[in-house]
Amino acid sequence: MRRIRLGKTEMVHCRGLTKHCFINEAGKPVSLKQSCLEFHDMFAKGLCDYKNQQ
Repeated sequence: MRRIRLGKTEMVHCRGLTKHCFINEAGKPVSLKQSCLEFHDMFAKGLCDYKNQQ
């Protein structure tokens, strides 16, 4: 779980969990399928190729 803390006090401001592994310029999680379909398709093909080699 990710925690966002205030620098000086280390007080936790929020906690969260995501399955997204990519972030945008602002550091927020994004879905490749929605934001960059070309990369999503490339990763999906790579996963499929990997599974077929097993």
